[in-house]
Amino acid sequence: MKTRTLIAVLILFIVTLVLIGWDSTRKIKTDKAMEAICHTWTKPRGTGTKKDVYKHDGTYEWYQEVDSPEPGYAGIFKKEKAWSDREGNIWIYIWSDYAGSSNILFKISNSGTVMERTQYYGDIPPDMETIVFTSIYYRQE
Repeated sequence: MKTRTLIAVLILFIVTLVLIGWDSTRKIKTDKAMEAICHTWTKPRGTGTKKDVYKHDGTYEWYQEVDSPEPGYAGIFKKEKAWSDREGNIWIYIWSDYAGSSNILFKISNSGTVMERTQYYGDIPPDMETIVFTSIYYRQE
């Protein structure tokens, strides 16, 4: 009888975890988020900046071309939220001083080599499926 009860409780526990999305997202610490984003990222084609550099001191530089000697814009950023999803991708939501004040959402691939970025002037949409990333960058080694 005790064995049946224990098995029933374990099954109920597992079903509950699955239903509430136990492993769907996990918050990550600032240092892990900064380690994921603080690199040089390049975009070979498309509109917008072609090279973005994010630094551990909370500064960034955006270059119009990959080989531009000077950034077209430089500023500061601060991590607001960071989490990982089921696939191991890291999502980072930052505040930046770009255009006075804006928020940027990044999705960094689980391999750490692809960064998708989109700008927001409000909070993150509650339905993550509605997010449209406007730029895709690749980590420069």
